[in-house]
Amino acid sequence: MKAPPAKTKRKVIFSTSKASLKICDGKTEAPHYEHAPMQLSHLGSPWRRYRDVLTLLGMGDEIIIASEHEAPTKRVGVRKFHRGERDIETLSRFRALRHVNIVAAVEAFIGQEILYVAFEEMHMPLENIVRCPRRPTSNEVGVILGQVLDGLAYLELHQLYHSYLSCETVLVHADGDVKIGMQEQCRAATPQGKKQNVMEVGTMAMKLMQGYSSEDGEVGVEDNTGWSDSILAVLSSVASCDGASQLRKNAFFTQLWKKESRWPKETLCDLIVTTLISVHRYYKYKPQTFL
Repeated sequence: MKAPPAKTKRKVIFSTSKASLKICDGKTEAPHYEHAPMQLSHLGSPWRRYRDVLTLLGMGDEIIIASEHEAPTKRVGVRKFHRGERDIETLSRFRALRHVNIVAAVEAFIGQEILYVAFEEMHMPLENIVRCPRRPTSNEVGVILGQVLDGLAYLELHQLYHSYLSCETVLVHADGDVKIGMQEQCRAATPQGKKQNVMEVGTMAMKLMQGYSSEDGEVGVEDNTGWSDSILAVLSSVASCDGASQLRKNAFFTQLWKKESRWPKETLCDLIVTTLISVHRYYKYKPQTFL
C-alpha cells in the first residue's frame, strides 16, 4: 500500500499579469526590497513571519508595527482588512500603485476573515510635523508638498484621485521620504476629485506653516512674516489649479527639484528628528511574554 503523498506548502500568488488570485505550490520568499512588486500573498496569519511590536494610532487607520522573527531589524506596518467581495480589487490596487511617493505594499496574508497587508516601514504621519514646536522653513514645506504632488500626479496619470487625503494619511520617513498611504481609498478620477486633492494640498501647506487651516476654505496664512514670496505664491495659486500636475509645475517646486532629478530630502532631517523627539505618539501596546 502506497503512502499518501506529502503535503506541499501552498501559497496564493497574486498574478502580475491580471487582477486575479491563483493557488500554486512553491517556496519562494517574499521580496524585501522597498519597492519590489507585491507578487506574493500567503494563506494564513502574518504572525508566523512577524512579531507584533505595537499598534500606532492617528494615521488614518491602525497600523501594527511588526518585526521579522528571523531578522528583527526588518520592520513593516501591517494593516487589517475584513474579507469581502472586494479582496481582489484591494490587492489589485496595492499591487498596481508603485511609485516612490506612494507607500509600497510588501506582501499580503489571507486569513478566513481578515486580509492582512504588510507595508514598507513608514510610521510617522505628516500630522506629527504639524504638531512639532519647530515650524518648518519655506523650502522644507516645499520639499514635503512637492513629494505629495508627485504622488498625486502619478495617481492622476492613472486616472485616479485620493478620496481620503490628509496630514494623517501622508506618511514621513526619517530619511525625508514623504509618501501617500491608504491607497485603497483611491477612486476613479473626476474633475471634482482632482480639484479636491489640490485643495487638500493647500490645507496641508497651511497646517505646516501655521499649525491650522482656515475655517472658510480659503487657502492662505494669517501672518506672512518669515515666509518666502515663492511659498506664498503657491498658496495663492492653489485655488486656480485643476489638478496636482498643474500645481507641481509652479516655479517654486521646479526650482527646488535638483538637477539630479530628486528632491533635497536631506534638508528635512533636522525637522524630522525634532518631531520624533518632541511630539507625543498615540499607540496601543499589549505586553508580551518572551521566552
